Amino acid sequence: MRSIVLIFCLVITSLLQQALGQDNATIYKKGFVLGVSAGAGSIHTTISNTPNEAQVGVAYNWKIGSMLTSRTALLLQGVVTTYRYSGNATSPRERLRGFEGLLPSLQYWVNDRLWITGGMGVGMDNPVFYDVKDESEGRYHSRGFKTSLSTGYELWQRKNLTVDIQGRLSHGNVQVPEGKRNSLAFDVLIGFNIY
Repeated sequence: MRSIVLIFCLVITSLLQQALGQDNATIYKKGFVLGVSAGAGSIHTTISNTPNEAQVGVAYNWKIGSMLTSRTALLLQGVVTTYRYSGNATSPRERLRGFEGLLPSLQYWVNDRLWITGGMGVGMDNPVFYDVKDESEGRYHSRGFKTSLSTGYELWQRKNLTVDIQGRLSHGNVQVPEGKRNSLAFDVLIGFNIY
């Protein structure tokens, strides 16, 4: 965990140095939007009102869409925060799962660099693909909802490319065999975007 925090701090420092040293180039936001981001977050899950402790997990996001105006974009986002699952009777091994969402969203730029995004859609609770050892661990659950609210600041801009730092709050619930799983997550991410 220390190495992840150290790498994250180094990336932030490097991006801030670049942002402070750049000229005021005009960014052209129009047409097609594509973005990916990754980071870490704190997630708290409960199953049928039985609390679980808060965990630190990997967070990532992808978005695709179109600019409606020079300050507003209509997006489809994939929002994910991972957590450790202790297993059940059929598969007792502790493993990673992702509390995910597929969300239609709107993104609005308050100014040239600061933006906010909100969306609501389908919530999912899925195994993390790289941690599935056998077929019994690969169960997907997608009967639920998820909402997400995020804000970001573009640290670096060049023509139609940006690098931003984001804060994201998401909440949702999904029906799983053990009951209803609720989640609340706060994530910090670094994003790369093309406009």
